[in-house]
Amino acid sequence: MSPSRLPHLCHSTLIRMRSVRPPRPQALIAVVKRQWRGKAWWQEAGTAALLFGLLLLIALGLQKLWLETPWQHTSSVGDRWSGWLQQWASAAFVAIALLLPLSGVTLGAYAQPAAVETVDFKASLLTGLTPFELLLGRLFAQLRLPLLCWLCSLLFWSYLQRAFHPLPDVHMLAILKAHVALLSTLFLFASIGCLAAGKASPGRSITRSLIVGYLLFFLLITDLFVFNPVLNTLQNPTDFFVALLFMNPVVAVTTPIKFDLLRTQWVYDHTSAPDYPFQYPSWLHQGLVFFGITLLLLLIAQKRCAKAYFS
Repeated sequence: MSPSRLPHLCHSTLIRMRSVRPPRPQALIAVVKRQWRGKAWWQEAGTAALLFGLLLLIALGLQKLWLETPWQHTSSVGDRWSGWLQQWASAAFVAIALLLPLSGVTLGAYAQPAAVETVDFKASLLTGLTPFELLLGRLFAQLRLPLLCWLCSLLFWSYLQRAFHPLPDVHMLAILKAHVALLSTLFLFASIGCLAAGKASPGRSITRSLIVGYLLFFLLITDLFVFNPVLNTLQNPTDFFVALLFMNPVVAVTTPIKFDLLRTQWVYDHTSAPDYPFQYPSWLHQGLVFFGITLLLLLIAQKRCAKAYFS
């Protein structure tokens, strides 16, 4: 071995040893603050509130195009109002379950350092930060707007459920459960975007990240329709059917609020899945699996990142 390579190899080994330790909260906070430098918190909060308002408008369109309204001909104004409110709330949870993970894919890609940040990234590693702490801190910083939108949604629907009870037979705790499941899907697809954006050399590939992340997301939310021909050929498709439901991010978010997603008319018209006996998976099990996969993907991403910058 050449003596000139010995310091480099020792330094690379040290970086790898550091990267396996658990992330330190103070290190993550430092990375987030550096990434957030120069950005006014009130502007970020105002932007998040506007985006959440736009999401509620999108829910109105989704409700009109998708959900049936059997209550619209009833003579009771109160029944019409409560029915409309229930469907709007259900459509809003579906809308945010669709849009927030997609934003996670896009922003997660930018958690990977760009080629022009190579010097700063290496300098940060030399201060004692691990690649995992840097990537995780950068990921939190990039996700600030989706996380603020998530907070707006939690506060808005908690208040509305307490004041008007738009979702019948749903306790306040169910709103929190749905948002925990939503958080797990956001971080899952953000980690997918982060990993797919990584390269073998310093820099990132945003295009590849978006292609991989978006294709995987659309496959998971449409898996019942994509694999419908397979369901029809199986003698007992229940286990396969349950597996498809388990990996569906929209199912994870809507199960706690008792929204029977598969028995809406549009789903009935496009897949035979609701004809089979099934039970919606546990939101807790789905959330734990999603968080576990997120951790695994980020560990792989930081390993590739360390190799790219110190190979």
